[in-house]
Amino acid sequence: MKFLIVTNDNFDALNSRFNLSNWFKKNHNIQCDIICPKGELIKSNYFETIYFDRRGVNIKNIKKINSIVEKNNYSHIIFRGVESIVIFLFLLKKKITPIFLLTGLGRVFDKRNRFGFFWRSIYRLFFKLIIFIYKPKVVLQNKNDMKDLRIKTALIMDGSGVKQEKFSTIFNEKKFNSKIIRILTASRLTKSKGIDQIIEFAEKIKGENHIEYFILGSIENLNTYYLSKIYELNSYSNISFKGFVSNTKKYYEKCHFSFFPTQYREGSPRFLIESLRSGLIIFTTDMPGCKKVISNDNGFLILSISETLKEIKKTFADKNKALEMSLNSVKLFNSVYQEKIVYSKLFKFIKDG
Repeated sequence: MKFLIVTNDNFDALNSRFNLSNWFKKNHNIQCDIICPKGELIKSNYFETIYFDRRGVNIKNIKKINSIVEKNNYSHIIFRGVESIVIFLFLLKKKITPIFLLTGLGRVFDKRNRFGFFWRSIYRLFFKLIIFIYKPKVVLQNKNDMKDLRIKTALIMDGSGVKQEKFSTIFNEKKFNSKIIRILTASRLTKSKGIDQIIEFAEKIKGENHIEYFILGSIENLNTYYLSKIYELNSYSNISFKGFVSNTKKYYEKCHFSFFPTQYREGSPRFLIESLRSGLIIFTTDMPGCKKVISNDNGFLILSISETLKEIKKTFADKNKALEMSLNSVKLFNSVYQEKIVYSKLFKFIKDG
Protein backbone atom coordinates (compact mmCIF):
# COMPACT_ATOMS: atom_id res chain seq x y z
CA MET A 1 0.00 0.00 0.00
CA LYS A 2 1.16 3.53 -0.80
CA PHE A 3 -0.95 6.65 -0.19
CA LEU A 4 -1.10 10.19 -1.53
CA ILE A 5 -2.90 13.10 0.16
CA VAL A 6 -4.11 15.94 -2.07
CA THR A 7 -5.06 19.14 -0.24
CA ASN A 8 -5.56 22.64 -1.61
CA ASP A 9 -4.56 24.26 1.68
CA ASN A 10 -0.96 24.52 2.88
CA PHE A 11 -2.11 25.28 6.44
CA ASP A 12 -4.14 22.07 6.42
CA ALA A 13 -1.12 20.13 5.12
CA LEU A 14 1.19 21.59 7.74
CA ASN A 15 -1.14 21.26 10.74
CA SER A 16 -3.08 18.08 9.97
CA ARG A 17 -1.88 15.95 7.04
CA PHE A 18 1.81 16.12 7.98
CA ASN A 19 1.09 14.27 11.25
CA LEU A 20 -1.23 11.83 9.49
CA SER A 21 1.49 10.93 6.96
CA ASN A 22 4.03 10.40 9.73
CA TRP A 23 1.55 8.21 11.61
CA PHE A 24 0.92 5.97 8.58
CA LYS A 25 4.65 5.37 8.24
CA LYS A 26 5.44 4.87 11.92
CA ASN A 27 2.48 2.61 12.70
CA HIS A 28 1.88 0.72 9.44
CA ASN A 29 5.06 1.30 7.41
CA ILE A 30 3.02 2.95 4.66
CA GLN A 31 4.49 5.84 2.70
CA CYS A 32 1.93 8.63 2.37
CA ASP A 33 3.07 11.55 0.19
CA ILE A 34 1.45 15.01 0.24
CA ILE A 35 0.69 17.41 -2.59
CA CYS A 36 -0.40 20.92 -1.57
CA PRO A 37 0.00 24.61 -2.54
CA LYS A 38 3.30 26.34 -1.84
CA GLY A 39 3.74 27.78 1.61
CA GLU A 40 5.69 26.91 4.72
CA LEU A 41 8.03 24.03 3.86
CA ILE A 42 7.06 20.54 5.02
CA LYS A 43 10.01 18.16 5.37
CA SER A 44 10.03 14.54 6.46
CA ASN A 45 12.15 11.44 6.06
CA TYR A 46 8.93 9.43 5.76
CA PHE A 47 7.20 10.97 2.76
CA GLU A 48 7.63 13.30 -0.20
CA THR A 49 6.01 16.73 -0.37
CA ILE A 50 5.05 18.03 -3.81
CA TYR A 51 3.83 21.60 -4.33
CA PHE A 52 1.21 23.11 -6.60
CA ASP A 53 2.37 26.48 -7.97
CA ARG A 54 -0.85 27.98 -6.62
CA ARG A 55 -4.06 26.65 -5.12
CA GLY A 56 -7.19 26.00 -7.12
CA VAL A 57 -8.44 23.96 -10.05
CA ASN A 58 -6.26 24.86 -13.03
CA ILE A 59 -4.47 23.15 -15.93
CA LYS A 60 -1.02 23.28 -14.28
CA ASN A 61 -2.25 21.56 -11.14
CA ILE A 62 -4.11 18.91 -13.13
CA LYS A 63 -1.00 18.19 -15.22
CA LYS A 64 1.20 18.04 -12.12
CA ILE A 65 -0.97 15.58 -10.23
CA ASN A 66 -1.31 13.38 -13.32
CA SER A 67 2.46 13.37 -13.68
CA ILE A 68 2.98 12.44 -10.02
CA VAL A 69 0.38 9.67 -10.13
CA GLU A 70 1.83 8.18 -13.33
CA LYS A 71 5.31 8.00 -11.75
CA ASN A 72 4.15 6.39 -8.48
CA ASN A 73 2.31 3.22 -7.66
CA TYR A 74 -0.27 4.70 -5.28
CA SER A 75 -2.95 2.33 -4.02
CA HIS A 76 -5.12 5.07 -2.45
CA ILE A 77 -5.40 8.84 -2.82
CA ILE A 78 -7.05 10.97 -0.13
CA PHE A 79 -8.65 14.06 -1.65
CA ARG A 80 -9.31 16.70 1.02
CA GLY A 81 -11.82 19.43 0.15
CA VAL A 82 -13.98 20.18 -2.88
CA GLU A 83 -11.21 21.67 -5.06
CA SER A 84 -9.09 18.55 -4.67
CA ILE A 85 -12.06 16.34 -5.53
CA VAL A 86 -12.69 18.33 -8.73
CA ILE A 87 -9.02 17.79 -9.66
CA PHE A 88 -9.58 14.04 -9.13
CA LEU A 89 -12.09 14.05 -12.02
CA PHE A 90 -9.25 14.93 -14.41
CA LEU A 91 -6.92 12.13 -13.34
CA LEU A 92 -5.93 9.95 -16.26
CA LYS A 93 -5.25 6.93 -14.06
CA LYS A 94 -8.53 5.81 -12.50
CA LYS A 95 -7.60 2.44 -10.96
CA ILE A 96 -6.56 4.01 -7.66
CA THR A 97 -9.01 3.87 -4.75
CA PRO A 98 -10.16 7.45 -3.99
CA ILE A 99 -11.01 8.63 -0.47
CA PHE A 100 -13.03 11.85 -0.33
CA LEU A 101 -12.37 13.77 2.89
CA LEU A 102 -15.19 16.30 2.82
CA THR A 103 -14.66 19.40 4.97
CA GLY A 104 -16.20 22.86 5.03
CA LEU A 105 -19.73 21.68 4.28
CA GLY A 106 -21.11 24.28 6.68
CA ARG A 107 -20.66 26.91 3.98
CA VAL A 108 -22.69 24.86 1.52
CA PHE A 109 -25.48 23.80 3.87
CA ASP A 110 -25.83 27.02 5.84
CA LYS A 111 -29.54 27.72 5.45
CA ARG A 112 -29.00 31.44 6.04
CA ASN A 113 -27.43 31.68 2.57
CA ARG A 114 -30.16 33.10 0.32
CA PHE A 115 -28.84 30.99 -2.57
CA GLY A 116 -28.49 28.02 -0.22
CA PHE A 117 -31.20 25.82 -1.74
CA PHE A 118 -29.71 26.16 -5.22
CA TRP A 119 -26.13 25.42 -4.11
CA ARG A 120 -27.18 22.55 -1.85
CA SER A 121 -29.05 20.95 -4.73
CA ILE A 122 -26.10 21.33 -7.14
CA TYR A 123 -23.60 20.11 -4.55
CA ARG A 124 -25.74 17.12 -3.59
CA LEU A 125 -26.30 16.15 -7.25
CA PHE A 126 -22.57 16.52 -8.01
CA PHE A 127 -21.54 14.18 -5.18
CA LYS A 128 -24.27 11.63 -5.80
CA LEU A 129 -23.10 11.43 -9.41
CA ILE A 130 -19.38 11.00 -8.75
CA ILE A 131 -20.03 8.60 -5.87
CA PHE A 132 -22.19 6.50 -8.20
CA ILE A 133 -19.54 6.53 -10.97
CA TYR A 134 -16.27 6.24 -9.02
CA LYS A 135 -17.35 4.44 -5.81
CA PRO A 136 -15.03 6.44 -3.50
CA LYS A 137 -14.78 5.97 0.24
CA VAL A 138 -16.28 9.07 1.89
CA VAL A 139 -15.16 10.63 5.17
CA LEU A 140 -17.38 13.26 6.83
CA GLN A 141 -17.12 15.38 9.97
CA ASN A 142 -20.56 14.84 11.48
CA LYS A 143 -23.88 13.05 10.96
CA ASN A 144 -25.56 16.24 9.72
CA ASP A 145 -23.24 16.20 6.70
CA MET A 146 -24.25 12.63 5.90
CA LYS A 147 -27.92 13.55 6.20
CA ASP A 148 -27.57 16.65 3.98
CA LEU A 149 -25.59 14.82 1.30
CA ARG A 150 -27.97 11.86 1.57
CA ILE A 151 -25.07 9.43 1.73
CA LYS A 152 -25.77 6.01 3.23
CA THR A 153 -22.20 4.87 3.89
CA ALA A 154 -19.41 7.10 5.23
CA LEU A 155 -16.92 7.36 8.06
CA ILE A 156 -17.72 10.05 10.62
CA MET A 157 -14.29 11.25 11.75
CA ASP A 158 -13.96 13.48 14.82
CA GLY A 159 -11.52 16.14 13.69
CA SER A 160 -8.21 15.86 11.88
CA GLY A 161 -6.31 14.29 14.77
CA VAL A 162 -4.45 16.24 17.47
CA LYS A 163 -1.43 14.91 19.34
CA GLN A 164 -1.86 13.97 22.97
CA GLU A 165 0.34 15.91 25.38
CA LYS A 166 1.24 15.30 28.98
CA PHE A 167 -1.41 16.88 31.18
CA SER A 168 -0.47 17.80 34.75
CA THR A 169 -3.40 17.74 37.17
CA ILE A 170 -1.21 19.48 39.78
CA PHE A 171 -0.42 22.30 37.34
CA ASN A 172 -4.11 22.58 36.54
CA GLU A 173 -5.05 22.82 40.22
CA LYS A 174 -2.61 25.71 40.63
CA LYS A 175 -4.00 27.39 37.53
CA PHE A 176 -7.54 27.33 38.95
CA ASN A 177 -6.31 28.84 42.22
CA SER A 178 -5.72 32.06 40.30
CA LYS A 179 -7.73 35.13 41.25
CA ILE A 180 -7.88 36.22 37.62
CA ILE A 181 -10.25 34.52 35.15
CA ARG A 182 -8.53 33.96 31.80
CA ILE A 183 -10.55 33.33 28.62
CA LEU A 184 -9.31 32.39 25.14
CA THR A 185 -10.70 32.64 21.60
CA ALA A 186 -8.58 31.41 18.67
CA SER A 187 -10.35 31.55 15.34
CA ARG A 188 -10.69 33.26 12.00
CA LEU A 189 -12.28 36.62 12.82
CA THR A 190 -15.28 36.64 10.49
CA LYS A 191 -19.02 37.14 10.93
CA SER A 192 -19.65 33.43 10.44
CA LYS A 193 -17.14 32.62 13.19
CA GLY A 194 -18.78 35.09 15.57
CA ILE A 195 -16.68 38.26 15.47
CA ASP A 196 -19.73 40.34 16.49
CA GLN A 197 -20.21 38.18 19.58
CA ILE A 198 -16.46 38.28 20.33
CA ILE A 199 -16.51 42.08 20.26
CA GLU A 200 -19.72 42.20 22.33
CA PHE A 201 -18.13 39.92 24.93
CA ALA A 202 -14.97 42.06 25.03
CA GLU A 203 -17.13 45.19 25.43
CA LYS A 204 -18.92 43.54 28.34
CA ILE A 205 -15.75 42.80 30.33
CA LYS A 206 -13.54 45.76 29.38
CA GLY A 207 -11.93 47.31 32.44
CA GLU A 208 -12.71 44.34 34.70
CA ASN A 209 -9.32 43.70 36.31
CA HIS A 210 -10.20 40.18 37.49
CA ILE A 211 -10.87 38.96 33.92
CA GLU A 212 -8.40 38.70 31.03
CA TYR A 213 -9.53 37.91 27.49
CA PHE A 214 -7.10 36.79 24.72
CA ILE A 215 -8.27 36.75 21.09
CA LEU A 216 -6.02 35.08 18.51
CA GLY A 217 -6.75 35.46 14.80
CA SER A 218 -5.67 37.51 11.81
CA ILE A 219 -7.24 40.98 11.50
CA GLU A 220 -5.80 41.77 8.06
CA ASN A 221 -9.04 41.29 6.09
CA LEU A 222 -11.37 43.11 8.48
CA ASN A 223 -13.16 46.31 7.48
CA THR A 224 -12.58 49.69 9.14
CA TYR A 225 -15.50 49.27 11.58
CA TYR A 226 -14.12 46.05 13.07
CA LEU A 227 -10.56 47.36 13.07
CA SER A 228 -11.55 50.53 14.94
CA LYS A 229 -13.46 48.44 17.54
CA ILE A 230 -10.48 46.12 17.99
CA TYR A 231 -8.03 49.03 18.41
CA GLU A 232 -10.39 50.65 20.92
CA LEU A 233 -10.81 47.43 22.94
CA ASN A 234 -7.08 46.72 22.84
CA SER A 235 -6.51 49.89 24.82
CA TYR A 236 -7.98 48.15 27.89
CA SER A 237 -5.36 46.23 29.84
CA ASN A 238 -7.52 43.12 30.21
CA ILE A 239 -8.40 42.77 26.48
CA SER A 240 -5.73 41.44 24.10
CA PHE A 241 -6.36 41.05 20.37
CA LYS A 242 -3.09 39.36 19.40
CA GLY A 243 -3.64 38.91 15.65
CA PHE A 244 -2.36 35.73 14.04
CA VAL A 245 -0.21 33.69 16.46
CA SER A 246 1.71 30.64 15.21
CA ASN A 247 2.67 29.29 18.66
CA THR A 248 -0.53 29.25 20.70
CA LYS A 249 0.53 26.79 23.41
CA LYS A 250 1.19 29.36 26.16
CA TYR A 251 -2.31 30.80 25.77
CA TYR A 252 -3.97 27.41 26.17
CA GLU A 253 -1.80 26.75 29.23
CA LYS A 254 -2.64 30.00 31.02
CA CYS A 255 -6.39 30.17 30.25
CA HIS A 256 -9.34 28.56 32.05
CA PHE A 257 -12.15 29.00 29.54
CA SER A 258 -12.57 28.63 25.80
CA PHE A 259 -15.09 31.02 24.18
CA PHE A 260 -16.14 30.07 20.64
CA PRO A 261 -19.33 31.87 19.52
CA THR A 262 -19.37 30.49 15.98
CA GLN A 263 -22.48 31.14 13.88
CA TYR A 264 -21.27 28.64 11.31
CA ARG A 265 -22.09 24.95 10.97
CA GLU A 266 -18.80 23.49 12.13
CA GLY A 267 -17.28 20.10 11.45
CA SER A 268 -14.94 19.48 14.39
CA PRO A 269 -13.29 22.81 15.25
CA ARG A 270 -9.57 22.42 15.92
CA PHE A 271 -9.66 25.27 18.44
CA LEU A 272 -12.17 23.40 20.59
CA ILE A 273 -10.27 20.12 20.30
CA GLU A 274 -7.04 21.80 21.41
CA SER A 275 -9.02 23.45 24.22
CA LEU A 276 -10.13 20.00 25.39
CA ARG A 277 -6.54 18.76 25.35
CA SER A 278 -5.46 21.67 27.55
CA GLY A 279 -8.31 21.24 30.03
CA LEU A 280 -10.24 24.40 29.15
CA ILE A 281 -13.93 24.68 30.05
CA ILE A 282 -15.82 25.23 26.79
CA PHE A 283 -18.43 27.86 25.94
CA THR A 284 -19.74 27.45 22.40
CA THR A 285 -22.86 27.55 20.23
CA ASP A 286 -25.48 24.93 19.41
CA MET A 287 -23.83 23.90 16.14
CA PRO A 288 -23.00 20.43 14.77
CA GLY A 289 -19.40 19.68 15.69
CA CYS A 290 -19.61 22.01 18.71
CA LYS A 291 -22.32 20.33 20.79
CA LYS A 292 -20.34 17.09 20.91
CA VAL A 293 -17.33 18.92 22.35
CA ILE A 294 -19.29 19.74 25.52
CA SER A 295 -20.83 16.28 25.93
CA ASN A 296 -18.88 15.35 29.08
CA ASP A 297 -20.07 17.96 31.60
CA ASN A 298 -17.13 20.11 30.53
CA GLY A 299 -18.82 23.18 29.16
CA PHE A 300 -21.95 25.16 28.28
CA LEU A 301 -23.89 26.40 25.30
CA ILE A 302 -23.71 30.16 24.78
CA LEU A 303 -27.15 31.72 25.31
CA SER A 304 -26.57 35.47 25.57
CA ILE A 305 -23.33 37.33 26.28
CA SER A 306 -24.63 38.45 29.70
CA GLU A 307 -25.73 34.93 30.68
CA THR A 308 -22.44 33.49 29.42
CA LEU A 309 -20.39 35.91 31.49
CA LYS A 310 -22.53 35.16 34.55
CA GLU A 311 -21.97 31.40 34.05
CA ILE A 312 -18.20 31.84 33.64
CA LYS A 313 -17.98 33.77 36.94
CA LYS A 314 -20.19 31.26 38.73
CA THR A 315 -18.18 28.28 37.46
CA PHE A 316 -14.84 29.86 38.30
CA ALA A 317 -16.01 30.67 41.85
CA ASP A 318 -16.58 26.96 42.57
CA LYS A 319 -12.96 25.78 42.31
CA ASN A 320 -13.74 22.09 42.82
CA LYS A 321 -16.44 22.10 40.13
CA ALA A 322 -14.24 24.08 37.75
CA LEU A 323 -11.35 21.64 38.17
CA GLU A 324 -13.69 18.69 37.64
CA MET A 325 -15.03 20.21 34.41
CA SER A 326 -11.48 20.93 33.26
CA LEU A 327 -10.47 17.29 33.81
CA ASN A 328 -13.64 16.19 31.99
CA SER A 329 -12.41 18.12 28.94
CA VAL A 330 -9.14 16.20 29.00
CA LYS A 331 -10.97 12.88 29.41
CA LEU A 332 -13.16 13.65 26.39
CA PHE A 333 -10.11 14.53 24.31
CA ASN A 334 -8.30 11.33 25.32
CA SER A 335 -11.29 9.13 24.53
CA VAL A 336 -12.43 10.69 21.23
CA TYR A 337 -10.18 13.30 19.63
CA GLN A 338 -6.52 12.38 20.08
CA GLU A 339 -4.74 11.48 16.88
CA LYS A 340 -4.09 7.78 17.50
CA ILE A 341 -7.86 7.20 17.88
CA VAL A 342 -8.85 9.35 14.89
CA TYR A 343 -6.08 8.00 12.62
CA SER A 344 -6.76 4.37 13.59
CA LYS A 345 -10.43 4.78 12.61
CA LEU A 346 -9.39 6.31 9.28
CA PHE A 347 -6.85 3.56 8.54
CA LYS A 348 -9.35 0.81 9.35
CA PHE A 349 -11.90 2.48 7.08
CA ILE A 350 -9.41 2.75 4.22
CA LYS A 351 -8.27 -0.84 4.65
CA ASP A 352 -11.57 -2.57 5.41
CA GLY A 353 -14.41 -0.09 4.96
